[in-house]
Amino acid sequence: MTMVQGTLGYLDPEYLQEQKLTEKSDVYSFGVVLLELITGKTAIYYEGNKEGKNLAMSFQQALKNNRVQSMLDTGIICAGTEELFQEVGELASRCLSFKGEERPSMTQVADKLKAIRSSWSEMQLLKHEETQHLADERSSTDSDRDLSSSIYLTKRMLGVDMAPLHVDQYHTIEIMLDDRSRVSGLDSMDAKICGVGGGAGPMTSAAMHLVAAAMLLQALCLLKNTTVLRRCRRVYIRRYMASPLCSGARLLLLVLGAALILQQHTSTASVLLGAAAGNNSVALPNCPDKCPNGNVSIPYPFGIGQDCFLNQDFNVTCDQQNGRAFIRTGEQQYADSLGATNMFSEVLGFDLLNGEARIQNNIRWKCNYTNNTQTRGPHVLISLGDSLKVSYTKNKFTAIGCATVATIVGSRTPHMVQDEWHYTTTCASFCDSVGGISHSPECDGMGCCQASIPANLSAFRFNFVQDDAVLYNPFAQSFSPCSSVFVVETASFSFDPSYAQSNHFMTNHGDVPLVLDWRVSNETCEKTNKSSPSYACRARDSVCIDTTNGVGYRCNCSPGYEGNPYLVGGCQDINECDPPGRYPCNGICTNTNGSYLCTCPKGTSSEDPKTTLCSRPNQPKVKALICMFCAAPNPVDNNLFSGIFITFVFLVICISALLIWCQKRKLAKEKEKFFKQNGGHILYQQILSKQIDTVTIFKIEELKTATDNFDRSREIGTGGHGTVYKGILEGYREVAVKRSKTINVTETEEFVQEIIILSQINHKNVVRLLGCCLEVEVPILVYEFVPNGTLFQLIHDNHGIPSVSLEVRLRIAQETAEALAYLHLSINRPIVHGDVKSLNILLGEDYMAKVTDFGASRILPKDTVQLMTLVQGTLGYLDPEYLQERQLTNKSDVYSFGVVLLELITGKTAIYFEGSKEGKYLASSFQEAMKEKRVEGMLDTSIVGVGMEELFQEVAEVASLCLSSKGIDRPSMTQVADKLKAIRSTWRLILMLKHKEAECLAERLSTGSACDMSSSMYWTARMMGLDIETPQEDHADDAIT
Repeated sequence: MTMVQGTLGYLDPEYLQEQKLTEKSDVYSFGVVLLELITGKTAIYYEGNKEGKNLAMSFQQALKNNRVQSMLDTGIICAGTEELFQEVGELASRCLSFKGEERPSMTQVADKLKAIRSSWSEMQLLKHEETQHLADERSSTDSDRDLSSSIYLTKRMLGVDMAPLHVDQYHTIEIMLDDRSRVSGLDSMDAKICGVGGGAGPMTSAAMHLVAAAMLLQALCLLKNTTVLRRCRRVYIRRYMASPLCSGARLLLLVLGAALILQQHTSTASVLLGAAAGNNSVALPNCPDKCPNGNVSIPYPFGIGQDCFLNQDFNVTCDQQNGRAFIRTGEQQYADSLGATNMFSEVLGFDLLNGEARIQNNIRWKCNYTNNTQTRGPHVLISLGDSLKVSYTKNKFTAIGCATVATIVGSRTPHMVQDEWHYTTTCASFCDSVGGISHSPECDGMGCCQASIPANLSAFRFNFVQDDAVLYNPFAQSFSPCSSVFVVETASFSFDPSYAQSNHFMTNHGDVPLVLDWRVSNETCEKTNKSSPSYACRARDSVCIDTTNGVGYRCNCSPGYEGNPYLVGGCQDINECDPPGRYPCNGICTNTNGSYLCTCPKGTSSEDPKTTLCSRPNQPKVKALICMFCAAPNPVDNNLFSGIFITFVFLVICISALLIWCQKRKLAKEKEKFFKQNGGHILYQQILSKQIDTVTIFKIEELKTATDNFDRSREIGTGGHGTVYKGILEGYREVAVKRSKTINVTETEEFVQEIIILSQINHKNVVRLLGCCLEVEVPILVYEFVPNGTLFQLIHDNHGIPSVSLEVRLRIAQETAEALAYLHLSINRPIVHGDVKSLNILLGEDYMAKVTDFGASRILPKDTVQLMTLVQGTLGYLDPEYLQERQLTNKSDVYSFGVVLLELITGKTAIYFEGSKEGKYLASSFQEAMKEKRVEGMLDTSIVGVGMEELFQEVAEVASLCLSSKGIDRPSMTQVADKLKAIRSTWRLILMLKHKEAECLAERLSTGSACDMSSSMYWTARMMGLDIETPQEDHADDAIT
């Protein structure tokens, strides 16, 4: 075998080691199944908050220690079963032998199980007959009772050969276990059918009750009589639930009863649904609207068969055996296959109104086990036709695992070919233990992560990022060996911690729902020729709608109509008056084409009978309302009604005022609670005592006003730690308001101290914290506003704008290094940023760098490190030493800055893609290029020039030092800043010399005279810090020489 296939927990260890699949591999897997049957545990199970356990290994250990009984399922244990379970346990143990040659064959296993079952059957029959005999002796009233049918049925089920006993003395029922099953004598119901033999004596045999349950279900399914079914269920459950049954037998009886009830209701519902479905066809004439035996309605433009669909993108194929519908969505390729096969996805349903199709989408997965073996699922490539797009509003890119880094690459073009990638994003999920896996149904990066996908996406595929030097975490493999990645309908996915701990999600959810948008043309409604035969909106009462997911249009029925707009006559008028109350009308409803009329009865009027009541002229409308509910045969005095009305209005006003007051009081208490919880009192006291004057406490109302109640149009950035909004405070002061997702404020005083320290940072290249709002559950932070976007946008998303010069890039690098050095050394308590990346470097006027986003920052005591329980940061920038040892230090920022420096000189992202290959780490690729002396091949061609080799070599060496795998080998940020300052000074000197030489050359060509470069050399020396006298005019020639 070139690839191990199978399910974790069932795989033969010999197969995993030697990659040889034999019949003894099945014996091992069957041994695990046998253990599941007698223990009730899964192949990999969990006890409490402990890590997952292997059922096979646990059972083998229990067998050695003579404690098998503690692992058995209590629901099937009864007195006298010890020897039986011992035999089954020993057989399972032999199946689970480590060496295949020591395992029995499946024939031997089957024979042994048959022998065990026969012994058990004989023992049960003897016990049953002894019990019945004892009951007969003790009860004279029941001495003539005949249990022959009950015993006969038991023996038939247990496989014991005996002559059949026919109809007993009640002449009520005879039930066989084969196709000859029949029911007779329905006049006497409660004894024989409901009791399967009658009698009230104790029945201790679990097998007897299970036989009775099976017989009851089979018999009642034949009766088709609701009254009989209801009575028998009542009698049967009342009698047999009171018997001394094993809990497993009770559970089976309840399941059988539920199955019986569901069978009746399901059959009825199926008939009703089938009748309703055939009223209006949504397919073309003479074309099927469903697959044979299927239940998914297939509306045109989709269709089954030739000439039944609009184009090949809408071609639906059917599985003739089970009636499922499929459309072609791409290709899949297995790791051990050289070719690819077309991939057809099952259709779950179509939505004509919204132009959507729900399909089943494949999951890509891989498992890395602690014994260095791997299993992988197929490589999935979704490549849709021109008419289909992946919905960007209803799907999300999702990855599951505890050491999982996955990417999705996509294309805007249909039927994607190699190297046509227009979109890439990465999703990372880490957790350091089982306890670190999130229990939230939302993906938050701990066991599961999610990312949005862009509009106009026609094709995509998944990759797992491979870089063992950075991501390999053997500890995580012990409790989370598997990773999976997929695009899923957001509304249908809810994360569960078990998904990250085993392969259950992959095995139980082989596919996940995916929503596709469709269009019937790639023209807009404005440009399409609506009189052309190819115009898709064929129904008379239909409208053309421009699609938002790519350029094109689709069709809908006009307001007031419903049906299929793609068919001639497909849009039918909605009867708004039937049933009454379907649409608002306080008068007489009259249906019209596409709408309805609502008029008041004769003698009454209303401004709008659809919204207000009809009343007689000069009659108060409220009195008319009261009269509707209080009409009486005798006249009632108007003054009484007026009094009732005034009292009613007064009560409503009082109750409303009381509710408003209570709500305001509740909100005020909640604000006070959060303010105190977040350390607001401590911060406020320090402000009053004038110990600090650099931080402002904002009220939530101020920030809501400044951001238009956190309107989406005010969003200027979204990251892993929260969303940033642009706000305008009083006095037209622009600020950036960061609304975080979570902030750990378990240590209130420490949190307040961090706020104070961050607000006192005063460096031109660090975004300053202005204040905070503490009267909400998660504190909101307010920063100074920086207008010119991020460094990431400047380098990677310039949208055709000429790239910035090398001088600007070096200045940005120097200023960023100086800012980080200031954070590390220039204040009383060092701050480690923790998430240095190009997205967290804002650009002010003249591209001045400003470091921002301290969501992952830590304030450390001097000369110490911070041990982290949860890894925070961004993939591609994370220090490998931090990933392995969970220690956050100043040198972690140095590593991340090294990646930013590489972005500046290479123009590549931290994780970049070349062609259709998997994502590459910029840091790893650059270090490899340094070793092989091919750095020039990675540099950004827009800033490379003649004579700049030494300059780039120096910058590359600085970056390489920053990216050393060991933190002790990296320079400090102060050293990095000084080195970049020196490099930049040298570069400016070179620029000045080149500029002067160019001027001299131009002067010499135009005048023919020599050029004076003495002053140039003087200023060059001054720049380099050399002490030199000012040159004299009469020595100009000598100076040049």
